[in-house]
Amino acid sequence: MLRLDTDASFSDCEAVIETSDGSSNQILRLATNLNLRTRPCGSVSLAQALITWTRHQPAPLLGTYVQSAEDTRTIENLARRTYGLVGMMMSSDVLAADGKTTIRREANEVVRHRIEAMSLARLKETAPGVAASLVCVDHSSMAYLEPFYGAEHRLRSEGDFRNLTSRLLDASIPEASRRRIGSDDVTVIGTTLRELFGNTHDHARTDTDGRPWRKSVRGVFVSHYQIEVDRLQISTQGLEPLYLYMSAHRKLVKQKHIQFFEISVYDSGPGFAARRLGKKVDPETPIQDEYEAVTSCFLKHVSSKGKPTDGLGLYRVMGLLKRRRGFLRLRTGRLSLFRSFAPESSEQPELSPADLTLRDVSTGVESPSIHAQAEGAAVSVILPVGRSARW
Repeated sequence: MLRLDTDASFSDCEAVIETSDGSSNQILRLATNLNLRTRPCGSVSLAQALITWTRHQPAPLLGTYVQSAEDTRTIENLARRTYGLVGMMMSSDVLAADGKTTIRREANEVVRHRIEAMSLARLKETAPGVAASLVCVDHSSMAYLEPFYGAEHRLRSEGDFRNLTSRLLDASIPEASRRRIGSDDVTVIGTTLRELFGNTHDHARTDTDGRPWRKSVRGVFVSHYQIEVDRLQISTQGLEPLYLYMSAHRKLVKQKHIQFFEISVYDSGPGFAARRLGKKVDPETPIQDEYEAVTSCFLKHVSSKGKPTDGLGLYRVMGLLKRRRGFLRLRTGRLSLFRSFAPESSEQPELSPADLTLRDVSTGVESPSIHAQAEGAAVSVILPVGRSARW
């Protein structure tokens, strides 16, 4: 039996991805409250691990610590976590603690209420703590949340996404820090959010042959983090590039805490490289080819949509990251990549070609190494708030 326990780390997420080979039908036992969800990039890493596990199993069974179908409080607590909701929706069945009793009907009912709050944009009800979560469940009646879609299921305008971004930041960042974020930055973040989520709408609901997935989810997660400077190693849980990035910010403040916020977009689609190449990336594909397909998505006016006005979102987010000393993490396919604009990096405000390169999480260099095949894509943008930020 696979497990994601309370103290699960990024390495444990990777272990789930690596062992999700489909050779046997596994039960994955999921803790109700994982510590990793309270750490930057943690919630979406957990969600992607569960997406990969469910996609590789013939009939994925999600194990829980729910004692019985009447234990609605534990079911609700699990559904409040992004990873819990994703796991429930992507699995074939949801099991109680005995590993035999199904609680699928009760889980579906709880999830329905949770997503209704998301569709009504009651953002502070969508995730515990200083966070907000919006999830589209494509294989259900909950595929088109109101914050993302208007009439006839059309993706909302950039202006609507800017307004949504402002509301997401209001829901997830303390007021004193929120005041530092100006309208120009909200505009860039909103444009980026629309580009990233628009990519999930265009490319993640079907496989590379255009067939709808049997089960599919797409989501946005936003959260604020106040991290004790002497607990950075614990808070980054072995994600070394993120630790080094936050350590650089630690040098700029005298307080006992440093603050960051995260905006992440994730999906269960074919992944960045497959979207760019228009075909499934098989294990025989050279990893350098996959890397080049992914990194080309960050170049100006490069887009799989075919319009010259598209392809600015990812380029703009790199500009925002450079100006605001940010950090990006991308997990897709066999790649685990990052880009860090830590305080000691170049002070030149304009983007250079070198700024658009992505480095391997394991080695810290531009040459990619092969990681276990992850399904979908998870993009996390981390930006500082407070005294070490340039807002």
